[in-house]
Amino acid sequence: MAAIDTGNLPLATECYKTLRAQFPKSSRVMRLRAMTLEGSGQWDSALDLYTSLVELDPTDTVALKRRICVHRARGDFTSAVRMWNEYLATFMCDVDAWVELADLSLFLHNHDYAAFCFEEILLLNPTNPMYHVRYAETLATIGGTSKLKLARSYFARAITLTLSAPLLRALYGLCAVAQQLAGDLQRNKSAGVDAKNNDALYVWARGLLLSAYERAPPSLAAVVAETLPPSVA
Repeated sequence: MAAIDTGNLPLATECYKTLRAQFPKSSRVMRLRAMTLEGSGQWDSALDLYTSLVELDPTDTVALKRRICVHRARGDFTSAVRMWNEYLATFMCDVDAWVELADLSLFLHNHDYAAFCFEEILLLNPTNPMYHVRYAETLATIGGTSKLKLARSYFARAITLTLSAPLLRALYGLCAVAQQLAGDLQRNKSAGVDAKNNDALYVWARGLLLSAYERAPPSLAAVVAETLPPSVA
C-alpha cells in the first residue's frame, strides 16, 4: 500500500508477486493487484479484476467501492453515480459511501440530490458537526427563503455541537445566511418574530466569531468586526 501511495509501482508489483506466491487464493492480494493497476492507469484491467472479485463475493464492499472509484477516476461520472446508488441500495448504512455520493453530486451541480445524501448521512451520524455544516451549505446554495431558514438551523446546530471550540465555518455560514435572510424577512411584515430570532442568531454567531479572533493579530480581528455589522435587524 505504501508503494502504491508513493507511486513506486515496480516495488508494489514485486510485493504483489511475493504475496501471490504465499497466498495464491487471497482476495485481499488480488485487490492489491487491482489497486496497482489503478495506479498505473490500466483502468480496464483493474475493472476486470474488481468485477471478478465481486462475482466471487458479492459482499466484498472494498472491491465494490474500488470499482466505483475507477469509474470516477476515468471521468465516467454517470456510471459512478449509478453504481453508488446500486451499492447503497444494499449497504445503506455506509456513511462513507453516502459522503462520496454527496461529493460527486456536488461536483455535478446536483445540489438537491446532494442535500438528500446529507440527510441520510445525518440520520446515520447526527453528532458530527461537519455534516451539519455541509448540509447547511448545500441548502444555502440551493437558495430560497425556506431553504435558507433550514440552513440557518443546521449551522446553529453545528455551533451548539462545538461550543467549546466553535467551527469558524459554521459561524461564518450562520452569519452569511442570516444576512441573506434579513432582507426577505424585513420585506415580509408578518415575519416580525422570525426577523427578531434571525437577528438574535446573527448577533450570537458574530459574538462567538469575535471571541474566536481574540487571540488573532489585532488587524485581523478588526477586519472581521468591520466586515460583519453589529446587527442585521
